[in-house]
Amino acid sequence: MRSPVFQKIEFNDYGVSAMMATLDKVNLGEVPVYWQSDIGHREELENFLSRLFQLLDSMKVNPKFPYPFYIVTDLLTDHFFFPVVARVDQLPVFFNIRAQRLTAKEIVMANKCALVAEKIRNLELEEKLRLLQFNANISREINLLALELEAVQTIAKNLDLVRAEKKV
Repeated sequence: MRSPVFQKIEFNDYGVSAMMATLDKVNLGEVPVYWQSDIGHREELENFLSRLFQLLDSMKVNPKFPYPFYIVTDLLTDHFFFPVVARVDQLPVFFNIRAQRLTAKEIVMANKCALVAEKIRNLELEEKLRLLQFNANISREINLLALELEAVQTIAKNLDLVRAEKKV
């Protein structure tokens, strides 16, 4: 079992058939991958990413689970589907390890990771991500309401103190 180390993808042509051929050569979902953009305009990059999104969707590959598909570009700060970083040195360090022989304990852990990664591939990730986003939005709303309640309680407490001072 190999350790998951970043694999760089290079597209020679941005046509759909050429992109599909390039993606077929890569172990998508089995190792973390990144593509360093050489596209100079934001609109062209967004068009390319939408084509890439459609290809990955047709291949039933999620670019976030179990291993990420990073886009390295300084034209975008974020994307709804792909994790984006500005430079290669901003990629997560734990996927930049040198390949070396694993100990017996590490082999056992790597096999467990492979099993979990296989289970993740079998999940309905789009539905789970929507549910996660829905729960996150509810949590944010509850947090805002709690902050508002705290502010109102502070005002009420201060008013009680002012009333107590006037009575004295």
